[in-house]
Amino acid sequence: MVRADEPDLIFKTEDAKFAAVAEDISQRFEVGQPVLVGTASVEKSEHLSRLLEKQGIPHTVLQREVPRARGEHRPRRPAVCTASPWRRTWPAAASTSCSAAIPEDRPRRTVSPRASIPPTPSKRRIFAAEVARFEAVCATEAEEVRRLGGLYVLGSERHESRRIDNQLRGRSGRQGDQGESRFYLSLEDELMRSSPPAR
Repeated sequence: MVRADEPDLIFKTEDAKFAAVAEDISQRFEVGQPVLVGTASVEKSEHLSRLLEKQGIPHTVLQREVPRARGEHRPRRPAVCTASPWRRTWPAAASTSCSAAIPEDRPRRTVSPRASIPPTPSKRRIFAAEVARFEAVCATEAEEVRRLGGLYVLGSERHESRRIDNQLRGRSGRQGDQGESRFYLSLEDELMRSSPPAR
């Protein structure tokens, strides 16, 4: 495991926290590093999306686009989502491959949309050529993403279940890949307000 799990950053207000989150995403986007942002609710995803839109940062909100997110999301475009969509749509190896950009069955659909195996030798050759082309693209993008530090996972809030936080963080740094993760918290977060005071 070579992923860098950075310490949490804690802010006094939720507004200050989300401003810092948007700034962090902006800096990563500027250099081209892929970013996956986990939020605690759809409402928080939409709030962050509005902040990113004000800064002119193109991004994907997976709650809006779950059916097509796997096929159309690009690794350099930040993705914002709650726990359920990122578990369904974000590939484990997104940090060093473009599987987030190219669905697994795209070459097959390019050749024969209704068949699991191309039916004729000529279509099989086309299929093999498409697969090779996509693999070459993935290899090139994977090397570039490694150079940038891998997938950056940003948690905009802690969940009540540490397991969900660990699953989000675990989307980066799989199979020895590089990666980084960090959680942002504020004293106004629901979990922080509901936690019993330390003794």
